[in-house]
Amino acid sequence: MMLRTSATILLVALVLLAGCVKRTVTIESIPSGAEVFLDGKLVGNTPLSLAFTYYGNHHIRIVKEGYTTLLGTLALKAPMYDKPGIDFFSENIVPWTIRDDHAAVFTLFPEEKADAAEAVKKARDFSRKSDEFIKSKSQDNK
Repeated sequence: MMLRTSATILLVALVLLAGCVKRTVTIESIPSGAEVFLDGKLVGNTPLSLAFTYYGNHHIRIVKEGYTTLLGTLALKAPMYDKPGIDFFSENIVPWTIRDDHAAVFTLFPEEKADAAEAVKKARDFSRKSDEFIKSKSQDNK
């Protein structure tokens, strides 16, 4: 009876003292204030910190008006203590909270606006040069 009571108290103490793993990722952009889509879902504007559950590759899209949209992969790699088998102890037995913080910084580039007049001028120059080239080749063949 005494053994059963001690075992119960020990089990309750382990459950109450059990730690956990708090996972966060901080996403920043240069410039800040860009919208962040993670796995297709809007999660906020940079800079932002998010709690996450699953490690692995996540699709990321960062959008800011006047800048080229950035598409990529955010790779969140699992630490050693979160590998199968070991993770049971880090999630349930360790009596303190384990923090796993990741950070990613993305640089956005200004959109290049096409100047219509400049594009027309370049097209005309190209057309003139190609006509001259064709004439010179046809004279060489005579």
